[in-house]
Amino acid sequence: MIRPSVLVSLLIACAAFTSSARADRGLTALGRVRPVGPGPTLSAALASGYGFTGDVLAVDDSHHRASGALAIAVRAVPWLELTGSLAGRYDRHTGGVSDDGFIGDPRIGATAGGHLDPATALGVRLGVWLPGADAPSIEFGATTLDASLVLTRRFGASALTVSAGYRLDRSTESVDAATLTPADRLGLGLSDADAALVGVGLAHQAGATQLFGELSGEVLVGAGAPAALESPLRAGVGVRRALDASLTFEALAEIGLSQRPDLMAMAPDALVDVEPRLAVAVGLSWRPAPARAPVIAPPPPPPVDDTPPPPPPPPAPTTGPLTGRVTDAGGAPLPDVTITVGATTVLSGEDGGFTIPDLPIGPIEVAAARGGYESATATATIVGGTGATVELTLARVQPKSQIRGVVRDFNGKGLAAKVTIDPLGAELTSNADGTFVIDVPPGTYTVTVALPGYRAQKKTAVVVEGGVPILNIELVKGRK
Repeated sequence: MIRPSVLVSLLIACAAFTSSARADRGLTALGRVRPVGPGPTLSAALASGYGFTGDVLAVDDSHHRASGALAIAVRAVPWLELTGSLAGRYDRHTGGVSDDGFIGDPRIGATAGGHLDPATALGVRLGVWLPGADAPSIEFGATTLDASLVLTRRFGASALTVSAGYRLDRSTESVDAATLTPADRLGLGLSDADAALVGVGLAHQAGATQLFGELSGEVLVGAGAPAALESPLRAGVGVRRALDASLTFEALAEIGLSQRPDLMAMAPDALVDVEPRLAVAVGLSWRPAPARAPVIAPPPPPPVDDTPPPPPPPPAPTTGPLTGRVTDAGGAPLPDVTITVGATTVLSGEDGGFTIPDLPIGPIEVAAARGGYESATATATIVGGTGATVELTLARVQPKSQIRGVVRDFNGKGLAAKVTIDPLGAELTSNADGTFVIDVPPGTYTVTVALPGYRAQKKTAVVVEGGVPILNIELVKGRK
C-alpha cells in the first residue's frame, strides 16, 4: 500500500536539494497531452475535479465522480524525467441500482528525450499503472503499461504537441468482474481491451496566462473490444495562470465525445472504460523559483568634471497635435465617438471635437467608430509643432427589414416546416421550435408554409423600412 503521507514526505525532501532548479516547464496539474521538453529539477502538482455521466445503464440513472491527484516529477539528468502520482476518486451511482465507492491508483512514469532543434522536441514517455482491489493498494498482476512517442513544436508563443502510443491493459486482473454490479462495472474504469493512445494539444502563452486545448483518446483494440467510437474520446479546453514565480493555478473543462457502449447487453464479466460525459477540474502546479543573479557592486564613478557644457541647440520638434471634429450626415456634432490613431484612443466631446497631443510627425490614419453608425477613416500628416486637423462624418446604420414567425400545430407544438417567401422565391425551414427569420427588402410578400401531413397555409406580410412583421401560423393535419 502506498500512503499519501509518503509522497508528501518525498516532495519535501526533494525540495531541500533543488534551490537552483529552473522554473520553466515541468509537471502540470491538468491536461492529458503534456508537452515534452527540458524542465526544472523538481516539480509538483495537486488537482481535483468532478465528472457526470447520465443514463448509461438505460434505467434513467446518473453517475457522479469526484477525483483528486497528487504528483511529483524529478529530472534525474537533462534528458530524463521521472514522475510519480497517487490518483483517487469517489464514484456515486444513482437511479436503478444505487452504489458508491472509493478507488486509489498509484502510477509511475518516465520521459526521455530532448530537442531536435531550438523549436522542436521529441521524447518517449513510459507509464506504469498499478490498480488494486482496495484504495489505495497494488495488484501486481494487474500492472498496466503505457508507451507513447511525443513531439512538441513551438511557434513563437504557441506550442503544438502530438502523441501516439499503445497501452498493454491488464487492469481487470485486480477484480473478479463476474461479481460486480452494473454500477461497479461503470465506476471502476477498467477495460478488458488494449488501447491505441492518441492526443493532440495546442497551447498559447500570453504573459502570465496560458490557454490550451486538446483532443485525446484511448481507442480500444483486440478481440471483444467495442467499436472505435465507443472508446474513451474527449475534448478539453483550459487555462493556466501564474500566481507567482513558483505557483500556477490551472482549470480545465472536458466533454466526452464517445458513443456509449450498451453495458447491459455485454457479458456479465465484460469490462470497458466509460468516462464522464462532462468533467471540470482545478489544480495547482509548483516548481522552484529561478535562482536570482548575484548582485555585483557597480564600479566607482569616474571623476566629476565641474566645467559646465555649452547649452545644446533647441531640438527640432518631433511631434505635433491632431485636432478634429466628428459630425453626422446632417452636419450635427457627434459626441462619444471613439477616435483611434495607432495605439492611442480618445472620445469626441459634446461639440464633436477631439484632440490628441504629441503624435509623431508623418502620415497617420484616423479611425472613428460609434454604435449605430458606420465607421469612417481619414488620413492626415502631422507636421512638427503645428500638427494636423481632420473632419470625419459618420452615417447612421440603417436597421434591417425582416420577416419573423413561428409555425405550430393545433396543440401549440413547434414544427420544422418549409417556408417560401414570394415574390423573392426564397425558401427556408423553420427551426425545431417552429421559429424562422429572414432578411428582406421593404415590400409586400406572400409567405407559404407547407409540411407533409398538414394543410399548407399562406400569409401576407407587409414590410416597411426597418420593420419586422411577426407571423403566427398554425398548421392543421390533413391533405395538402
